[in-house]
Amino acid sequence: MSTSSPSIAQLRQFRPLDKLSEKQLVLLAAHSELRNYGVESVVLELASEDKMAYFLVDGEVELESFDGRIKQISANTESAATAIALLQPRKYTVRAKKTCRFIVVQQQIIDALLAELPKDKTVEFSVRDVHSGHEIEDIEASFLADLTTNNIELPSFPDVAMRIRHLLDDPNVTARDVADAITSDPAITVKILKTCNSAVYHSSEEITSCQDAVVRLGFETTRQLVNIFVLKELFQSKNHFLQEKMSELWSHSREVATIAYVLAEITPGMNPELAMLAGLIQDIGTVPVLEYIERYPQFMKVEHKVDEIVKTLRARIGARLLKEWGFQQELVNVAEHSEDWSYASEGASADYVDIAVAAQVHALIGKREHKRLPPFDQIPAFKKLGDDGLTPEQSQKVLLESHQKIAELKALLTMKDIPIVGG
Repeated sequence: MSTSSPSIAQLRQFRPLDKLSEKQLVLLAAHSELRNYGVESVVLELASEDKMAYFLVDGEVELESFDGRIKQISANTESAATAIALLQPRKYTVRAKKTCRFIVVQQQIIDALLAELPKDKTVEFSVRDVHSGHEIEDIEASFLADLTTNNIELPSFPDVAMRIRHLLDDPNVTARDVADAITSDPAITVKILKTCNSAVYHSSEEITSCQDAVVRLGFETTRQLVNIFVLKELFQSKNHFLQEKMSELWSHSREVATIAYVLAEITPGMNPELAMLAGLIQDIGTVPVLEYIERYPQFMKVEHKVDEIVKTLRARIGARLLKEWGFQQELVNVAEHSEDWSYASEGASADYVDIAVAAQVHALIGKREHKRLPPFDQIPAFKKLGDDGLTPEQSQKVLLESHQKIAELKALLTMKDIPIVGG
């Protein structure tokens, strides 16, 4: 391998370097080098992280992914117009199939120069400026491979909910036992008491002790409410972009959950609290996918690509996550099928997927996703709701009549943890 410096013309033929000014390109050339590779030389190693960008000037390379996929890229083609195998850790081993020449430069320098562009200058950065177009399949394949080999730490279900679940599996458990477990988490205790005293549960007198709340609500309702209240802490990220995504996700899930509660109330055999939990977990697979994407900060700049990866992976990852948490199969089914508008449950009765699908449809009304929905009369879930099925107009009427209850349920799901002063 030999090295030299690239010319301004060589730099300018690549995106997004073509956005830079002449002065910036001169500076970039001083910090770049041309590297030559012979046939069958390894240019980049799979899983390497050198923070360098490699632009193919001449020759042809072969990219081999960890799962055996092969790609050929030749210089002066659209696939070579951006950096080769940009995502790091590298998703490919890159080999020279012909004698090759690369411009090699630190990605940090490119980012710094792009950040210097005048704010009043019209510079549009699109997906094609930064990425080669293969990244979605690369990240999806990498995520699934890491999941299979246990290299991804999926989020754990909060301890207090797990303790209560185990307690309620014991036929000899008492309300005092359950209350003691709940009061180990002051924030959950506050939420349980406030919920028990809310108009939703038609409380005739104020309940002030957790044990009395458990007795009033019953074990099964208490179980589902604890599950519901602990879920919000999973929708958190330290990354600003991803936290915005998490907040949008929680807001949508909360809306679906409250609509699901009301639809379950009018549908025989449905438990409203379990339906509300189904509404909250129908998108739970998005959480670990977003956490994984945080490994690729450059990729997060292209928001609709993030959305595309989430859409591809959310259902199977959600089902996998709920199985690991020990949730019942009917909720696993919700995570897997809640955006399958053609889903048709078996038998004459509704299941929780039907409830979640119908709730999703109503939550999307008036939003841009609504345009992609099939006509309501082609969504089988509506035929299972209520006593004899609901038309979209009938279900809208139900929701309109229940608007006060929906508002109260949203308020319960929006409750902020009350800080506890002292030890």
